[in-house]
Amino acid sequence: GGAGFAGLYLAEKLAQTNHKVRILDMRLPTRKLHKNIQFVQGSVTDRDKMMKACKNVDVVFNLASLLPCSRAKRQFWKVNVGGTTNLLEVALKNKIKKIVHVSSSIVYGIPPRAYVIEEDPTVPIGDYGKSKLAAEKECVRYMQKGLKITILRPRMIIGAGRVGLLTILFDWIKHDKNIYTIGKGNNRFQMLGVHDFVDACRKAIKKGSNQIFNLGSDKVPTVRETLQDLVMHARTKSKVIGTNAFFVRNILRVLDWFKLTPLNIEHYMIADHDYVVDTTKARE
Repeated sequence: GGAGFAGLYLAEKLAQTNHKVRILDMRLPTRKLHKNIQFVQGSVTDRDKMMKACKNVDVVFNLASLLPCSRAKRQFWKVNVGGTTNLLEVALKNKIKKIVHVSSSIVYGIPPRAYVIEEDPTVPIGDYGKSKLAAEKECVRYMQKGLKITILRPRMIIGAGRVGLLTILFDWIKHDKNIYTIGKGNNRFQMLGVHDFVDACRKAIKKGSNQIFNLGSDKVPTVRETLQDLVMHARTKSKVIGTNAFFVRNILRVLDWFKLTPLNIEHYMIADHDYVVDTTKARE
């Protein structure tokens, strides 16, 4: 997953700090790579390709994943779980010293409390979250076989070059369109800067073996405050307008069924909830 948004940031930072880096990804990189980076095109579901890519490697960062907006259904399990199992088996055979597995905070499902801790129940509500949790369980199984693995559960990673649903939001603001929140927007929705994510990955090379860590920003503002600040920064006339969460969720549920919205259940079911993970363990 090194040719994706966060993967490229991580690969380039490692290369700039004199590490030799090998990327395995199905998609080609969108920009010229650092001289210390070797690119191998292939899927995590291809055991032979993985075996070659992991040869003479000390540390593997697993960022390969199909995202929720893909509505991949069975493919979630093939890539997110099967691909992870492939990697773990190859890592065991190649005697890789450390694996940093990037999971997701979505495994918690609808947040059970204001500040979610790593020991809270994991009750994912969609196929993506369920597959990410299943991949974590594979990691735990291979820890028992002797692999050293750190599992990271980041909130939504943002930074320059991030695309997806945010591009819709940016386009609305650019063209002075109103922004509608699911609910009043008084809830707090935590995110994570990509440079902080990279920093956590690098620290996990030597620390946190066989542990799980939440990753997210501190001092999380409300959704309304975040959007209003963004509008002010862009100097446009967009206004933030709240809606009836119950009504909008049910509309989106129908649209989702017919694939007429970019949002899926793991977006609209939590959009009006406080979603802040406690990062005390990671900081310590």
